[in-house]
Amino acid sequence: MILTNENLEARFDEASGALVHLSRPGAANLLQTSGCRCEEGDVLVSEVPEEEQYHPFRVASVTASDDAVESVLKSGAVEVTRRYVLGPDDALLSIRHEVRGTGAMEEIRHPGFPRMIFADDFVDAFEDTEDLFFDGAELG
Repeated sequence: MILTNENLEARFDEASGALVHLSRPGAANLLQTSGCRCEEGDVLVSEVPEEEQYHPFRVASVTASDDAVESVLKSGAVEVTRRYVLGPDDALLSIRHEVRGTGAMEEIRHPGFPRMIFADDFVDAFEDTEDLFFDGAELG
């Protein structure tokens, strides 16, 4: 599944609806990984097998249209509906996650909806030694 326009190309995993590639059309991927994760009690629930002991989300549905990809993920404590939209003139990919508790858990820790890790060569504004973007000063 691919959403594309003259500004962006977004590719998705067919089985889960996860965003696996984001770039200018034909360019290198800006993402290392993306997905959902949280801790339910002592259990890590993750879409990305990042640690030895984790439980995967169950994919309930994946749907796609010309300008959107939507998927529903479920675990014991949450249901996540995520929707990616890229219109013909959009410069940015719209990403919306709706997280609903199932009532099975009182506490969910360390939520990442979505959790995105960018590629190593992605420009990180917080590593810029000249302009510290959190200091309120004008960029220059």
